[in-house]
Amino acid sequence: MKERKSAIHHWWPQGLSKYWSNSDGMVGCLKWDGSSFHTQNGKLGGIRNSHAYKYTDDWEGSPWNQDYENLFQTADENFLRILKELSSTNLKNEGSVVDGWEPYEASDWLKHNLASSLVSLCMRNPRTRYLASMLGRELLGYEVGSRTDTNVSLSNITAGFKAYSLSLSGRGKVGILRALNSEFIFGDGFYHNLNPSGDVGSNSRMLVPLTPEIAVLYYKPSSYRTEPMFSEIILNKEYVEKLNDLVQVYSGQFLFYRSAPPELHDAFKLGEFREVRRQLNPAVNLMDSLPGVITW
Repeated sequence: MKERKSAIHHWWPQGLSKYWSNSDGMVGCLKWDGSSFHTQNGKLGGIRNSHAYKYTDDWEGSPWNQDYENLFQTADENFLRILKELSSTNLKNEGSVVDGWEPYEASDWLKHNLASSLVSLCMRNPRTRYLASMLGRELLGYEVGSRTDTNVSLSNITAGFKAYSLSLSGRGKVGILRALNSEFIFGDGFYHNLNPSGDVGSNSRMLVPLTPEIAVLYYKPSSYRTEPMFSEIILNKEYVEKLNDLVQVYSGQFLFYRSAPPELHDAFKLGEFREVRRQLNPAVNLMDSLPGVITW
Protein backbone atom coordinates (compact mmCIF):
# COMPACT_ATOMS: atom_id res chain seq x y z
CA MET A 1 0.00 0.00 0.00
CA LYS A 2 1.10 3.53 -0.68
CA GLU A 3 2.39 5.18 2.50
CA ARG A 4 2.41 8.93 3.13
CA LYS A 5 5.85 10.43 3.49
CA SER A 6 6.56 11.07 7.16
CA ALA A 7 6.73 14.69 8.30
CA ILE A 8 7.73 16.51 11.47
CA HIS A 9 5.09 18.98 12.67
CA HIS A 10 6.05 21.50 15.33
CA TRP A 11 4.13 22.58 18.43
CA TRP A 12 6.91 25.13 19.07
CA PRO A 13 7.58 26.90 15.74
CA GLN A 14 11.23 26.92 14.68
CA GLY A 15 11.02 30.64 13.92
CA LEU A 16 10.05 31.26 17.54
CA SER A 17 12.27 28.77 19.34
CA LYS A 18 15.37 30.36 17.78
CA TYR A 19 14.91 33.36 20.08
CA TRP A 20 15.72 31.06 23.01
CA SER A 21 19.17 30.16 21.71
CA ASN A 22 22.22 31.21 23.74
CA SER A 23 25.46 32.60 22.27
CA ASP A 24 26.38 29.09 21.08
CA GLY A 25 23.09 28.70 19.23
CA MET A 26 21.79 26.12 21.71
CA VAL A 27 18.67 26.00 23.88
CA GLY A 28 18.83 24.69 27.43
CA CYS A 29 16.38 21.93 28.33
CA LEU A 30 15.41 20.61 31.77
CA LYS A 31 13.47 17.39 32.33
CA TRP A 32 11.11 16.69 35.20
CA ASP A 33 13.55 14.14 36.66
CA GLY A 34 16.27 16.78 37.03
CA SER A 35 18.36 15.76 34.02
CA SER A 36 19.30 18.41 31.45
CA PHE A 37 20.76 18.84 27.99
CA HIS A 38 21.35 21.48 25.31
CA THR A 39 20.17 21.19 21.72
CA GLN A 40 19.68 23.23 18.58
CA ASN A 41 16.42 25.17 18.51
CA GLY A 42 15.27 23.61 15.23
CA LYS A 43 15.19 20.17 16.84
CA LEU A 44 12.73 21.16 19.54
CA GLY A 45 8.95 20.86 19.59
CA GLY A 46 8.56 18.37 16.76
CA ILE A 47 6.07 15.48 16.67
CA ARG A 48 5.90 13.13 13.70
CA ASN A 49 2.74 13.61 11.64
CA SER A 50 0.98 15.27 14.57
CA HIS A 51 -1.12 17.50 12.30
CA ALA A 52 -2.23 14.77 9.91
CA TYR A 53 -5.56 12.92 10.03
CA LYS A 54 -4.86 9.36 8.97
CA TYR A 55 -7.71 6.87 8.78
CA THR A 56 -6.13 4.33 6.42
CA ASP A 57 -2.61 3.02 5.85
CA ASP A 58 -2.95 4.04 2.22
CA TRP A 59 -2.67 7.85 2.38
CA GLU A 60 -4.60 8.30 -0.88
CA GLY A 61 -7.11 5.59 -0.02
CA SER A 62 -9.53 7.79 1.93
CA PRO A 63 -10.85 11.34 1.48
CA TRP A 64 -10.62 11.70 5.27
CA ASN A 65 -6.83 11.50 5.23
CA GLN A 66 -5.71 15.11 5.42
CA ASP A 67 -2.72 17.21 6.49
CA TYR A 68 -3.61 20.30 8.55
CA GLU A 69 -0.12 21.69 9.03
CA ASN A 70 -0.96 24.57 6.68
CA LEU A 71 -3.77 25.62 9.04
CA PHE A 72 -1.13 26.93 11.46
CA GLN A 73 1.31 28.22 8.84
CA THR A 74 0.10 31.83 8.73
CA ALA A 75 0.00 32.06 12.52
CA ASP A 76 3.60 30.83 12.69
CA GLU A 77 4.83 33.16 9.96
CA ASN A 78 3.28 36.15 11.76
CA PHE A 79 5.54 35.74 14.80
CA LEU A 80 8.46 37.47 13.10
CA ARG A 81 6.42 40.64 12.61
CA ILE A 82 4.76 40.31 16.02
CA LEU A 83 8.12 40.24 17.81
CA LYS A 84 9.46 43.06 15.67
CA GLU A 85 6.55 45.25 16.71
CA LEU A 86 6.65 44.21 20.36
CA SER A 87 10.38 44.92 20.62
CA SER A 88 9.77 48.68 20.71
CA THR A 89 8.92 50.29 24.06
CA ASN A 90 9.00 53.65 25.81
CA LEU A 91 9.12 52.16 29.30
CA LYS A 92 11.98 52.95 31.66
CA ASN A 93 13.74 50.14 33.49
CA GLU A 94 12.14 50.70 36.86
CA GLY A 95 10.77 47.20 37.34
CA SER A 96 7.56 48.02 39.19
CA VAL A 97 4.48 45.79 39.20
CA VAL A 98 2.29 48.17 41.19
CA ASP A 99 0.49 50.85 39.15
CA GLY A 100 2.99 50.04 36.45
CA TRP A 101 0.80 49.56 33.40
CA GLU A 102 1.36 52.02 30.56
CA PRO A 103 -0.66 52.25 27.32
CA TYR A 104 1.03 50.64 24.32
CA GLU A 105 0.31 51.91 20.83
CA ALA A 106 -0.30 48.78 18.76
CA SER A 107 -0.82 48.70 15.01
CA ASP A 108 -4.15 47.59 13.57
CA TRP A 109 -2.35 44.59 12.11
CA LEU A 110 -1.12 43.51 15.55
CA LYS A 111 -4.56 43.98 17.09
CA HIS A 112 -6.12 41.62 14.57
CA ASN A 113 -3.35 39.00 14.20
CA LEU A 114 -1.82 38.55 17.64
CA ALA A 115 -4.64 36.41 19.04
CA SER A 116 -4.54 33.69 16.36
CA SER A 117 -0.78 33.24 16.74
CA LEU A 118 -1.03 32.95 20.52
CA VAL A 119 -4.00 30.59 20.23
CA SER A 120 -1.98 28.39 17.86
CA LEU A 121 0.68 27.94 20.55
CA CYS A 122 -1.94 27.24 23.22
CA MET A 123 -3.74 24.64 21.12
CA ARG A 124 -0.68 22.78 19.87
CA ASN A 125 1.42 22.40 23.00
CA PRO A 126 1.65 18.95 24.60
CA ARG A 127 -0.46 19.92 27.63
CA THR A 128 -3.42 20.82 25.41
CA ARG A 129 -2.90 17.72 23.25
CA TYR A 130 -3.07 15.62 26.39
CA LEU A 131 -6.28 17.29 27.54
CA ALA A 132 -7.77 17.13 24.03
CA SER A 133 -7.61 13.34 23.92
CA MET A 134 -7.91 12.48 27.63
CA LEU A 135 -11.72 12.31 27.73
CA GLY A 136 -11.87 10.09 24.66
CA ARG A 137 -9.28 7.75 26.12
CA GLU A 138 -11.32 7.43 29.31
CA LEU A 139 -14.59 6.80 27.45
CA LEU A 140 -13.38 4.66 24.56
CA GLY A 141 -10.25 3.08 25.99
CA TYR A 142 -7.89 3.64 23.07
CA GLU A 143 -4.17 3.79 23.75
CA VAL A 144 -2.05 6.89 24.07
CA GLY A 145 -0.18 7.49 20.82
CA SER A 146 -2.51 5.34 18.73
CA ARG A 147 -3.91 6.54 15.42
CA THR A 148 -7.29 7.16 17.05
CA ASP A 149 -5.64 9.14 19.83
CA THR A 150 -3.84 11.35 17.30
CA ASN A 151 -6.98 11.89 15.21
CA VAL A 152 -9.21 12.77 18.19
CA SER A 153 -6.61 15.13 19.61
CA LEU A 154 -6.07 16.86 16.26
CA SER A 155 -9.83 17.21 15.71
CA ASN A 156 -10.16 19.05 19.01
CA ILE A 157 -7.04 21.15 18.47
CA THR A 158 -8.12 22.40 15.05
CA ALA A 159 -11.64 23.13 16.30
CA GLY A 160 -10.24 25.09 19.22
CA PHE A 161 -7.82 27.02 17.05
CA LYS A 162 -10.53 28.13 14.62
CA ALA A 163 -13.08 29.01 17.30
CA TYR A 164 -10.78 31.02 19.57
CA SER A 165 -9.01 32.78 16.71
CA LEU A 166 -12.38 34.04 15.49
CA SER A 167 -13.61 34.93 18.97
CA LEU A 168 -10.52 36.83 20.14
CA SER A 169 -9.23 38.60 17.03
CA GLY A 170 -9.27 42.35 17.64
CA ARG A 171 -11.00 41.97 21.03
CA GLY A 172 -10.08 41.84 24.69
CA LYS A 173 -7.14 43.18 26.69
CA VAL A 174 -3.45 42.58 26.04
CA GLY A 175 -0.59 42.99 28.49
CA ILE A 176 2.99 42.99 27.24
CA LEU A 177 5.32 41.78 29.97
CA ARG A 178 9.00 42.74 29.83
CA ALA A 179 11.52 40.97 32.06
CA LEU A 180 14.00 43.09 34.02
CA ASN A 181 17.32 41.54 35.07
CA SER A 182 15.87 38.07 34.52
CA GLU A 183 14.41 35.85 31.81
CA PHE A 184 11.15 34.06 31.14
CA ILE A 185 11.20 30.30 30.56
CA PHE A 186 9.09 28.15 28.22
CA GLY A 187 7.72 24.64 28.65
CA ASP A 188 5.65 21.85 27.14
CA GLY A 189 2.77 23.52 28.96
CA PHE A 190 1.93 27.04 30.08
CA TYR A 191 -1.08 28.75 31.61
CA HIS A 192 -4.25 29.28 29.59
CA ASN A 193 -7.88 28.29 30.04
CA LEU A 194 -8.80 27.72 26.39
CA ASN A 195 -10.98 24.66 25.87
CA PRO A 196 -9.43 22.36 23.22
CA SER A 197 -12.91 21.30 22.09
CA GLY A 198 -13.51 24.82 20.77
CA ASP A 199 -16.38 25.54 23.16
CA VAL A 200 -15.64 29.24 23.59
CA GLY A 201 -16.85 30.85 26.79
CA SER A 202 -16.23 34.17 28.49
CA ASN A 203 -13.09 35.12 30.38
CA SER A 204 -10.62 33.52 27.97
CA ARG A 205 -7.11 33.86 29.42
CA MET A 206 -3.58 33.21 28.13
CA LEU A 207 -0.07 33.82 29.44
CA VAL A 208 2.34 33.03 26.61
CA PRO A 209 6.13 33.42 26.94
CA LEU A 210 7.37 34.41 23.47
CA THR A 211 11.05 35.16 24.14
CA PRO A 212 13.19 35.28 27.29
CA GLU A 213 12.50 39.05 27.38
CA ILE A 214 8.83 39.20 26.36
CA ALA A 215 5.68 37.38 27.49
CA VAL A 216 2.12 38.29 26.57
CA LEU A 217 -1.09 38.25 28.57
CA TYR A 218 -4.26 37.98 26.49
CA TYR A 219 -7.56 38.30 28.31
CA LYS A 220 -11.13 38.64 27.09
CA PRO A 221 -13.13 39.44 30.24
CA SER A 222 -16.92 39.45 30.35
CA SER A 223 -16.87 43.23 30.93
CA TYR A 224 -14.21 45.71 29.89
CA ARG A 225 -13.57 49.09 28.34
CA THR A 226 -12.18 48.72 24.84
CA GLU A 227 -9.37 51.26 25.27
CA PRO A 228 -6.56 50.83 25.79
CA MET A 229 -6.50 47.38 24.22
CA PHE A 230 -2.73 47.05 24.73
CA SER A 231 -0.74 47.93 27.84
CA GLU A 232 2.82 47.10 28.86
CA ILE A 233 4.78 46.71 32.07
CA ILE A 234 8.30 45.90 33.22
CA LEU A 235 8.42 43.09 35.78
CA ASN A 236 11.12 42.76 38.40
CA LYS A 237 13.01 39.52 38.94
CA GLU A 238 10.76 38.31 41.75
CA TYR A 239 7.59 38.58 39.67
CA VAL A 240 9.22 36.97 36.63
CA GLU A 241 10.15 34.02 38.86
CA LYS A 242 6.52 33.73 39.99
CA LEU A 243 5.40 33.49 36.37
CA ASN A 244 8.18 31.00 35.62
CA ASP A 245 6.96 28.84 38.51
CA LEU A 246 3.54 28.96 36.87
CA VAL A 247 5.05 27.62 33.64
CA GLN A 248 6.60 24.77 35.65
CA VAL A 249 3.27 23.83 37.24
CA TYR A 250 1.54 23.68 33.85
CA SER A 251 4.40 21.77 32.18
CA GLY A 252 4.76 18.02 32.36
CA GLN A 253 8.08 16.85 30.96
CA PHE A 254 10.27 19.68 29.61
CA LEU A 255 11.32 23.23 30.41
CA PHE A 256 13.34 25.44 28.07
CA TYR A 257 15.59 28.36 28.92
CA ARG A 258 18.29 30.51 27.36
CA SER A 259 20.87 31.57 29.96
CA ALA A 260 20.39 30.01 33.38
CA PRO A 261 18.28 26.98 34.34
CA PRO A 262 15.49 27.70 36.83
CA GLU A 263 15.28 25.96 40.17
CA LEU A 264 12.84 23.10 39.73
CA HIS A 265 9.41 23.57 41.29
CA ASP A 266 7.99 20.66 43.31
CA ALA A 267 4.98 20.44 40.99
CA PHE A 268 7.19 20.01 37.91
CA LYS A 269 9.13 17.21 39.61
CA LEU A 270 5.93 15.12 39.55
CA GLY A 271 6.18 14.78 35.77
CA GLU A 272 2.48 15.62 35.34
CA PHE A 273 0.44 18.49 33.95
CA ARG A 274 -0.88 20.32 37.01
CA GLU A 275 -2.79 23.56 37.55
CA VAL A 276 -3.08 26.44 40.00
CA ARG A 277 -6.24 27.65 41.69
CA ARG A 278 -7.48 30.95 40.33
CA GLN A 279 -7.02 32.77 43.63
CA LEU A 280 -3.31 31.87 43.76
CA ASN A 281 -2.53 32.43 40.08
CA PRO A 282 -0.16 35.41 39.56
CA ALA A 283 -1.07 35.63 35.86
CA VAL A 284 -4.77 36.00 36.71
CA ASN A 285 -3.92 38.78 39.18
CA LEU A 286 -2.01 40.63 36.47
CA MET A 287 -4.83 40.22 33.97
CA ASP A 288 -7.40 41.54 36.41
CA SER A 289 -5.19 44.62 36.95
CA LEU A 290 -5.06 45.52 33.24
CA PRO A 291 -6.41 49.02 32.55
CA GLY A 292 -10.04 48.85 31.44
CA VAL A 293 -10.88 45.46 32.98
CA ILE A 294 -14.11 45.66 34.95
CA THR A 295 -14.22 43.32 37.95
CA TRP A 296 -17.37 42.63 39.92
